[in-house]
Amino acid sequence: MVCTLLTSCQGAQPKEARGVLLNVQSHDLALADSVTLRTDAGAVLTFQVGPEVARDSQHPNTASHLRQHMTAVDHVTVRYEDRDGVPTAIQILDG
Repeated sequence: MVCTLLTSCQGAQPKEARGVLLNVQSHDLALADSVTLRTDAGAVLTFQVGPEVARDSQHPNTASHLRQHMTAVDHVTVRYEDRDGVPTAIQILDG
């Protein structure tokens, strides 16, 4: 019972998907609204982009920087979580 309570309090760990960006939607140069990724396995996934992606102290990714990855066909890793049933990117890393 205690383990169950602790597990539910900690929340779910972020999931990851790796591949190339097919699309980056944004309303300005800094903050991306959504990205579409083709995974290495061939699946096409669309993510809303949380504001923490651009504010990431380790690797900030603005919409313009993500577009550079898209045009260069660079691989990226999207760390994401479900927010109200919507897959939402919380970090986007090179490679």
